[in-house]
Amino acid sequence: MRASYKDKSLLTRPAFVAAIGVLAIGAWGFHFRQQLSVARVREQIDAGRQLAAQGQLMAAQKEWYEVIQGDPQNVEAWLLLSESFLNSKQWRPALEALRKIEKTDPATPNIYARMALCALGIGDLPTAHRQAHIELARDPNHIEALQALVTVAERRHEDDKRLELLRRLIQLEPDNTVYLSLLADALVVKTQYEEARPLLARLLQLKPNAKNYVNHGMALLVGDGSTSDLKQAAQNFEKALQLNAGDMQPRLYLAQVYLRLRQPRQAIPHLEALIQSPLSESTPLFELANAYQQLGDRAKSSQLRRRYAQLRREEYEISVLRSRLEHDRKNFDRNLQLGLILLQSRHPVNAATYLKTAAALRPGEARAKAALKRLEDLYVFHLNALLQGLKRRNSRTVDYHLAYVNMLRLHDRRTQNVRRQVAAAALPPPFPVAPTAPLPTVSTPTR
Repeated sequence: MRASYKDKSLLTRPAFVAAIGVLAIGAWGFHFRQQLSVARVREQIDAGRQLAAQGQLMAAQKEWYEVIQGDPQNVEAWLLLSESFLNSKQWRPALEALRKIEKTDPATPNIYARMALCALGIGDLPTAHRQAHIELARDPNHIEALQALVTVAERRHEDDKRLELLRRLIQLEPDNTVYLSLLADALVVKTQYEEARPLLARLLQLKPNAKNYVNHGMALLVGDGSTSDLKQAAQNFEKALQLNAGDMQPRLYLAQVYLRLRQPRQAIPHLEALIQSPLSESTPLFELANAYQQLGDRAKSSQLRRRYAQLRREEYEISVLRSRLEHDRKNFDRNLQLGLILLQSRHPVNAATYLKTAAALRPGEARAKAALKRLEDLYVFHLNALLQGLKRRNSRTVDYHLAYVNMLRLHDRRTQNVRRQVAAAALPPPFPVAPTAPLPTVSTPTR
């Protein structure tokens, strides 16, 4: 007996088969569109990378923003955006991008350290401190987080905390010259020379520059005063001068070492060079008096001590007037008096400021006008002398008068012009150091 139509399997019915076909085509189409979408996202991300590599940051960011519009939780696009903002120091947009990543995938590596960096960039120390500690909770040895906390401690003037963090960084990266230099400098400032010595000795092996030679010499100079330490300090300062003959600091320290070694004849040329510079303080005069005292020339020593005493009195008078002006900035007489004293001193920095203030307080006042005329005459004298020195390529003349031109009118257009001429002239250093035999490698053991 033939089976009826109703008994046929559902799977053989044409309508059902057609429906299944439509669903299959739809699923395949959805899968295909999904694959196209993923491919398109990858193309845009990679295109953005290429544009960024070519320096076209705005175009790169546009590609990544388009990705995010289609997929707001695309961590890779947000990361690339944050990196582009960080590289161009756009701290706030970078921070916002990192916060988007935090909401989507808080386990993303480094995001909290980078958020700390962004917070530092906008001056938000509490946020920087908090985000760096979140990163350190995940990884106690996270370098970037520790670096951020070093900066936080520095800005908060938490010196001991900063030292502790720098010590941790050096434990993690013993040969990192940046960390070594930062810690050594901090220890020298706090006069903790015993701890600084081995760090400076290591720095000199890794990065033998003038600054490190000076710091290592200082650490030896303030030590127990042994002859071997003093001789090693002298070698350090000599090497620093060979690298930067125009630096006054190692020249003064070298002279002081020679005086402690009872070698005044070696100290005197350096001290004479220092007192010829208007940028030097009164200390070289005092040390030069000591040098002539060691030589037995009491007359010369007494003459230099009188000059030193005069400079100290001048410095005291300037300090008193400045202090009084802090409480009475609109006092005409004190502004005029301080401007004139500075104008006659070895360091006429800010003389123009005080004289201009006096002239503004009493427009047309004869004494203020005369003082400004003296300022201009003195400036023009040094400017012309400098130009003459340039023509003769006389380094000492140029160095001497350029110092006064800068101190009298640093922002004057004429000053900026002559500074460019001096730079273009490429003169030799004003007080060259005679070449010496190569110095032995510095290696001071930890005490």
